[in-house]
Amino acid sequence: MSELSFIKELWYGVDWTEPWLLCLLGFHVCTFLAIILLRRHIYGQASILAILGVLCVATESVNEFAAKNHQKFARQQYFDSEGLFIITVYAVPLLFNCSIIIVCWLYNVWDTMIKVGVMKARRKAKQSDDRDKQKKIK
Repeated sequence: MSELSFIKELWYGVDWTEPWLLCLLGFHVCTFLAIILLRRHIYGQASILAILGVLCVATESVNEFAAKNHQKFARQQYFDSEGLFIITVYAVPLLFNCSIIIVCWLYNVWDTMIKVGVMKARRKAKQSDDRDKQKKIK
């Protein structure tokens, strides 16, 4: 029940019109769109995954920096010592985007395996047909 109350407090307690929150939301949306647009480009997605991984690792440092400097960019102090707010609005969307990249990679591997299997089956059928033709010629 405490998780639900936290989500409710977060939803109603945060001023979602703050420019930095809108920029953060825009960053997450742009990252998601870049991942979708680059779904067939492994190196582009690998680069995005590396950057997102570094950003995830830096979450604690970002929280500490934001807690010390919140008056410069935020109207309220959102950054607690446990990091629940930063995890909710920053780290979880980053991990979601990382998961999307992994799903794209798994789909690409699956698709490639299907194509290779079909090519092998066609090659085997062609070789079998070629053998049958050679036997008929002899």
